[in-house]
Amino acid sequence: TISAITALPAAITTGKVLQVANDQDGGHIVLNTSSWIDTALSISFTPVSASSKILMLATVQRYSDGGSGSYHGEFQARFHFNGSAVNEAYADLTLNANPGAIDLYNSYINQENSPGTSAFTIKVQVKNPNTNQGYCTYNQYSGTSSLTIWEYAS
Repeated sequence: TISAITALPAAITTGKVLQVANDQDGGHIVLNTSSWIDTALSISFTPVSASSKILMLATVQRYSDGGSGSYHGEFQARFHFNGSAVNEAYADLTLNANPGAIDLYNSYINQENSPGTSAFTIKVQVKNPNTNQGYCTYNQYSGTSSLTIWEYAS
């Protein structure tokens, strides 16, 4: 009978979304340093399962343009997961000099194993690795960036 069922087979529960969290940020940051800078995209997250996967998707609005001479415009973003940078930085280049400007939304995605069932923080960091370029910003022209996290059974 249906009342005798106490759990679903593992094959049915694998891939099931356990929870979703989202954050948005409209703050503008001029990137005039080559150091990593925390954006306001930050989520304190508590997994419901120590064996789950965490899927992160950041959609970041960025602007950069090349400087004089042969300097390319460059923008970098990365995920900071549970106290450490994960994966490699995502880099976007523009042409050198003007009119080498670019203003667009980029999406970055990464998956990690759940670090357990204690709360931890996932955030997005950005930087301008080439301070010789003309101009580099996060959320230019009143842009809004977002961070979405899915925890799913594995």
